Amino acid sequence: MDKTEERIQSLTEHTYGTWRAQKGWKKPLFIKDAEGVYMYDQDDKRYLDFSSQLMCSNLGHKNKVVIEAIVKQAEKMPYIAPGFAQEAAVNAVEALLTVMPKGLDRFFFSTSGTEANEAALKILRQYMAPKYKVISRYHSYHGGTVAGVTFTGDPRRWYAERARCTVEGVRFAPDAYCYRCPFGLSYPDCNIQCAEYVDYMIKEEGNVAAVLVEPVVGTNGRIVPPPEYFPRLRKICD
Repeated sequence: MDKTEERIQSLTEHTYGTWRAQKGWKKPLFIKDAEGVYMYDQDDKRYLDFSSQLMCSNLGHKNKVVIEAIVKQAEKMPYIAPGFAQEAAVNAVEALLTVMPKGLDRFFFSTSGTEANEAALKILRQYMAPKYKVISRYHSYHGGTVAGVTFTGDPRRWYAERARCTVEGVRFAPDAYCYRCPFGLSYPDCNIQCAEYVDYMIKEEGNVAAVLVEPVVGTNGRIVPPPEYFPRLRKICD
């Protein structure tokens, strides 16, 4: 066993692998470097990073602009509690206001999409009380925390449900998936039934506080809805 194999073994013996059966957490690929769209293993074999590392490195590895911005901020002030005003937050707000549509002008900064979804649940249930239910979709992923995995429609949610680590009040709607329409219909003669069914759910469920959807489904197949879907969903929710 060479040094790299020893380090991999040490890692797998003392950590949990995520989103996998632990028996399969034995020999993960050891990546020693990455640049641009490529990753390199211990033997300098090059791999094309199609997924941009969970979509979080979509500007490329070792992007000099990103590195310089991180270093500049770290040299000035690497952390400050959220109760203070500071330049980076002001700059971010001003930039967002130039691109966000009218009416979306209040922001909550978090370090991940999962945290954002957790915060959204807390906000909407206080604002919409006594309504509390959230409609998500079956082919969806919204995070690995308790609320995030409850919103998630794919099979990763099943294990959290079995462990009773979910929140109550989440329901699932069919997907806007024209290629494999859950209603057996064909676009454009379907009357966007995937959106109309959400309307039916809201009326029949009662106490629905929010509908949570991904604009383009990511880890469940890159599902792009038909162009009429979101305008109709917006009208239904209004």
